[in-house]
Amino acid sequence: METSNLPDPKTIIELSWMALWAFAIIALGFTSLGIVAFRKTENSAGSFSKLFERLQILKMATVMLVIIATTYLALFGIIDSTGTVGIFSGIVGYVLGGLEKKAPDGQRAPESTDLK
Repeated sequence: METSNLPDPKTIIELSWMALWAFAIIALGFTSLGIVAFRKTENSAGSFSKLFERLQILKMATVMLVIIATTYLALFGIIDSTGTVGIFSGIVGYVLGGLEKKAPDGQRAPESTDLK
């Protein structure tokens, strides 16, 4: 791997600090949202766990981390454009493939109508 295309270390450190600040702001927002959800209801532990389940925070954080890492690798010339497109299309497929219609609680999901 050629290192002549890589930016200087100062640029890498500045980009890393910006990413860290962005992560801190997002984490602070989720923390304040969790505190509000925890304090405002009777069953606070249940509502807190439902909050994480419905927002799919772990899935969203993983996707964001892969996007940030891929962007860094592409900007520094470590992976080429076809690799970047492949990773991003995989992420889009993963996210869109996870979209599904869920029936409301207590109801059955609609059955398929197959014509025979």
